[in-house]
Amino acid sequence: DEEYTWTAFINGEEQDDEIIPGKNVDEKWEYTDKGAVVEIYIDDYTLDVTVVEINYYLGEVSNVKTDDDDADYITVRALSEEPSLDNNTFYTTDFAEDDYVVITVDVNDDDDSFIASIADPEAVEGTVTRVSKDSDPEGNQGSYVKMDDGSKHTYSKYTASDLDDINEEHPTLDISYRLYLDPNGYVIGFKALEGYYDNYLYVQDADV
Repeated sequence: DEEYTWTAFINGEEQDDEIIPGKNVDEKWEYTDKGAVVEIYIDDYTLDVTVVEINYYLGEVSNVKTDDDDADYITVRALSEEPSLDNNTFYTTDFAEDDYVVITVDVNDDDDSFIASIADPEAVEGTVTRVSKDSDPEGNQGSYVKMDDGSKHTYSKYTASDLDDINEEHPTLDISYRLYLDPNGYVIGFKALEGYYDNYLYVQDADV
């Protein structure tokens, strides 16, 4: 309805150009992505529509510390390409150093981004039997991994790929992996379980 005023937020940040979905349009709406949670609030009295997109990212606990008031907090290193965090600490006693975590992001009144929530990622393990690689040059939307139990796991838009720092975008076939999933069941990272990456050679320097 053209009488309604639309406002959109992504991870707590208000968008300059809200995009209203069109009717009978096949393209993906701006505020829907693999793994995203989209909440729409409609106020029929004020004629306002508010769209809220919340994304999940994979992080790793890099430090566990205690502040001057003896409260425990952690520092999280984001492993996904996004988000950009102005404050990457979170007060909790539930995680240890090197733990993988799923985080969401919000923005405060000073436009600084911070960790809004943190949780353990769900994990599934098995041998990879198939990998579907998306031909879309913008990313892995639509890509998925199949395990030997027949389960299929689709990539999130913010998949951090392999967690062994080998720069592999997809798991290798016939190797056992642990897939880390966001709360919606999308893959946000994976790690080989067989020591598959132990046998490699790294060339530090070369001369002619």
